[in-house]
Order: sequence, then C-alpha cells, then structure tokens
Amino acid sequence: MTDVPTGVRAQRKEETRTAIRDAAFRLFAAQGFEATTVDDIAAAADISPRTFFRYFPTKDDVVFNDHPERLEDLRRMLAARPDDEPILDSLRAVVRSLADDMDAKHDQIVASQQMSLTSPTLAARGLALQRELTDIIAEFVADRMGVDPVTDQVPGLVGGVVFGAVTAAMDTWVATGARDELAVLVERALELLDQGLGLPDARPPHRG
Repeated sequence: MTDVPTGVRAQRKEETRTAIRDAAFRLFAAQGFEATTVDDIAAAADISPRTFFRYFPTKDDVVFNDHPERLEDLRRMLAARPDDEPILDSLRAVVRSLADDMDAKHDQIVASQQMSLTSPTLAARGLALQRELTDIIAEFVADRMGVDPVTDQVPGLVGGVVFGAVTAAMDTWVATGARDELAVLVERALELLDQGLGLPDARPPHRG
C-alpha cells in the first residue's frame, strides 16, 4: 500500500474536522444543541460515532472547537510584546488582533454565543473557558508588574476588567450582527478603561 503524503493526510483530517463541525452547526440550528446527539452529527457528516470522537472529545467541543487555538494565540502574542510597552497598550494590541481573527469567523461565533444563551451545558462550559482567558491575561499583568498573581489582587482585577470589556463588545457585536466591526468595538471598550486602571507603564526594575 502506498503511504499517503503527510500534507495530504493533514488536509484530509482538516476536511473531515470541518465537515463534522459544519454538520453539527446545521443540526444545532435546526433542532437545538441539547436535542442533537453525537450519532445525529456522525450520520449527517457521513462518518461513524467512533470517528467523531477522534476529532472531538465531546459534543461541547464542536461548539468551542477553536478555543484551544485562541488560548495559545493569546499566550504567544502577549509573550511577544516588548517589555517596555505600557501594559494596557500590550493588551489592546493583542486583544484587537484576536478580535480581527474572530471577525473572520463571525457566523460560527455568533451561532455559538446564541446557543450558549439557551443551553445550560454550553453556558457553564463557556464560563470555564472565559476563566482560562482571564487567567492568561492576569498572569501576563503579574509578570509585567513583578508581583504574585495569587497574593496581589491587581492582575486578577485587570484580567477580569479587560475580559469584561471584551465581553461587552462581543455582546454588542452579536446583538447588532455588525460584521467586521468587533475589533472596533473592542478598541472602543478598552479606551474607556485606559485612564482608570492606574497601571505602571512597564516592568519595574529588578530588586535584588
């Protein structure tokens, strides 16, 4: 048997993953998240339930399928910001970049948000995932300030406030259906915080 080239194999896997996700979202829209089973999704995507679980551990993971990538992007982009850049400037640049990416996935994200409003399961999962994003921001702020995020309340407060601003922007984005404007709404929300957080401009000097 001829081996399938790695690039082709990866492309096929991505095509299958996309087919599962698209089939699931069609069913969620037609009959609701809670009423849709893994067997339903597998049948609609023309795969076996066993194949479904190779790509997604749970039905919830289909809805939040890009969240692990978003977490990694957030960590990577924050780590790449200059040490002497004001903290909120770093956060604004990174969050705006993520918002640009989310704008490109408007329909999928709006559908996920709307499903979370009607599904207790998804709402709980969404809150847990939001906490992960907030914690990453808090860890970044703590590192820049040279403090312990466990014992100093400022990093956690900043993480919560920044994520709250982003959430408010997303709520407006979803409610209005304003395509290609999430980054603008996020920028506007973060500008409202710019003068009120009292953050230092850069990492403090090392104390021996």
